[in-house]
Amino acid sequence: MVRLVVRTRRTGVKRGEPRIKWWKLKDEVVRQEFKRKALQRIEKAEVVDQWWKRNSEVIKSTAQEVLGKASGKKPRNGKESWWWCPNCKEKIEKKKEMKKAYDKERTEERKAMWKDANKEAKKAVAAGYV
Repeated sequence: MVRLVVRTRRTGVKRGEPRIKWWKLKDEVVRQEFKRKALQRIEKAEVVDQWWKRNSEVIKSTAQEVLGKASGKKPRNGKESWWWCPNCKEKIEKKKEMKKAYDKERTEERKAMWKDANKEAKKAVAAGYV
């Protein structure tokens, strides 16, 4: 008798529901744009329930258009950065900037700069946390 065991791998990150980036309303320019567009689209209605139903959809669609939506991905375990030392945060920000620059213009020079920044960030994180 032959016994066959089939295993499946989970791939990817579990996705949550994409959320509207409401926190962007802290920026005055974005807030004014959202307010202007939402007020243009809001309609009047006789019954409060109808008014609320229509205008809540208007507000959500306007927010999605102006503010955008988060991906819904959850951070991996152990990838929180709030407790890293300022030096680590600085190196990681530099690495991210170099990666963005490399993605915009794919040259060997930018790739080398990104790789160096990546190594420095890894060393800083490995050296210690607060």
